[in-house]
Amino acid sequence: MKPLARRLQIEIKQKKYNLAMELNEKLCEFVGAIIGDGCIDGFTKPSGLSNYHISITGDSNLDKDYLTEYFPNLVKKMFNVKANPSFRKTQTGLILNIYSKMIFYLVTGRLGMPIGKKTLTIRIPEVIMNSEKQFLYSTIRGIADTDGCVYLDKRKAYKKPYARIHIVTCSKPLFEQLKEILGEEFSLYVRESMAKVNMRYDIVIYGNKQLEKWMKLIGFSNERHLKKVRKVLEPLEGFEPPTSGLQNPCYSHLATEA
Repeated sequence: MKPLARRLQIEIKQKKYNLAMELNEKLCEFVGAIIGDGCIDGFTKPSGLSNYHISITGDSNLDKDYLTEYFPNLVKKMFNVKANPSFRKTQTGLILNIYSKMIFYLVTGRLGMPIGKKTLTIRIPEVIMNSEKQFLYSTIRGIADTDGCVYLDKRKAYKKPYARIHIVTCSKPLFEQLKEILGEEFSLYVRESMAKVNMRYDIVIYGNKQLEKWMKLIGFSNERHLKKVRKVLEPLEGFEPPTSGLQNPCYSHLATEA
């Protein structure tokens, strides 16, 4: 274990920081985004100064509104902390950096989220799993905004575009949690398969009726998804979405599945 990570555990155990922030929907959405495509890192510079770093990554074109406007505003309103987006020079990538000791301790100490690599083990924190439904749904919204996809099948067999919501993860614990939560309200297509060196877990929700239900219960905050949702659900009387790096793309095989 790195010296900083060890010190963090000691300080959290000794309760040097107030970690009693109550759960709310925006905090859970924030956590979901970290679960989906985020990273928590603590490190010490050669100068001896410590960095407490949380980042969210996305596509510099598709996720631009989400990572340069929506999410920085969410962080500012919740924590009064500035989140700094930056474009990667050699890639079509965008990364949102959050440097805050307070937020770092909140997500690692209060919520128990892991520092460092999390691809195979990340899961929704137990304090959220044992909480109210709206907190679970807000967490899933953050996951879907950052690591999900809305696919529109425009084949002539359909009178209007046929929607599918697709979430992929390499974490079996997260996969099992999502199946449990979403399976209570939606009909799911799930699949486990080997992808290069790791197992891959797919969850797909088919159909415009289920998309409409998703928008009522969970929704999206990422404009990249909302643009597609509007093509299916508008004009729909009374319809209004509840909220204003994509590493896992929509896979073309979905277009041929029943």
